[in-house]
Amino acid sequence: MSGIALVLSAVFVPTAFIPGITGKLYQQFAVTIAIPFLLSAFNALTLSPALAALLLKPRTPSRGLLQRFFDWFNRVFERATDGYVRWSAVLVKKTIVVVVMLAVFSVAGFFFASRIPVELPSG
Repeated sequence: MSGIALVLSAVFVPTAFIPGITGKLYQQFAVTIAIPFLLSAFNALTLSPALAALLLKPRTPSRGLLQRFFDWFNRVFERATDGYVRWSAVLVKKTIVVVVMLAVFSVAGFFFASRIPVELPSG
């Protein structure tokens, strides 16, 4: 990721030095794009490995109110994930029904979009 950010910054930074009115427009664009890429490269090279080391460090199991909340959240999240996966499997098996529903909603969208006035009525 950091290599990509540095290469893109190397492409956009020189465009900040184009002279003239066109250069002014490109300058704002180049700086707007290059700075986030450089911040991303800094994050990828320094902060992300440190965070990964903290997250991967083995911990002793804790008990308490906060741990009970996390356990409850994980159970609810897992049930929601299982439900989503089940519905996705049903929709994949019923592809024709989903395509027909998409077509119906698209036609309804075009129908209602053509009926909505573009301008506000005058006085």
